[in-house]
Amino acid sequence: MATPGSAHPAPRILARALRWGLLFAAPFAIASCSTHRGSESEVQAATAQAKTAAPDTTLAPDFSLPDLKGKTVHLKDFRGQVVVLDFWATWCGPCKMEIPHFVELMKRHGGKGLVIVGVAMDEPGAEVVRPFVEKNALPYHVLLGDLYTANRYGGVDALPTTFVIDKGGHIARKYIGYRSLESFEEDLAPLLESASPDSAAAAKSG
Repeated sequence: MATPGSAHPAPRILARALRWGLLFAAPFAIASCSTHRGSESEVQAATAQAKTAAPDTTLAPDFSLPDLKGKTVHLKDFRGQVVVLDFWATWCGPCKMEIPHFVELMKRHGGKGLVIVGVAMDEPGAEVVRPFVEKNALPYHVLLGDLYTANRYGGVDALPTTFVIDKGGHIARKYIGYRSLESFEEDLAPLLESASPDSAAAAKSG
């Protein structure tokens, strides 16, 4: 059984080992995670960009990823809201244990400025992700991830890896491995209660 902090190694080279029950093997660097992964030149560019990041290293990188209907979604689409950005996979036990937490969080806070975005890192992509999402009726955004985006977030070596992003687009928390519902609630509460940068600026100018 997974415990808080437990995680799946993410890359394809560990898939066979994971199927044999080695759920908590040491993480390896991502090599190829999905059929939608970026080209080698794109990955190199993302890595170089990460090394020469702007001084404000807490600013969450924007992304451009397809959802299951083929629509391109960007992080900037959710500016002014609190975002839980979860890198996961359908074969990952701890990832699936967290899904009920996300469902409950959406029930409690979906109307209060919370957005949950699941970035699926399954290599077959929509072929396996769509049936899983439909079967479980996930009430939040599910996008098809790639290595390029993972690299922009510092490399996702284990699943689940989850980022909590505040209303200003800054990374407030990073979790590697399973986290309890209470853990999410504790960290999300002050972020949801805070004013968005735009409304704060308007109040100040007024």
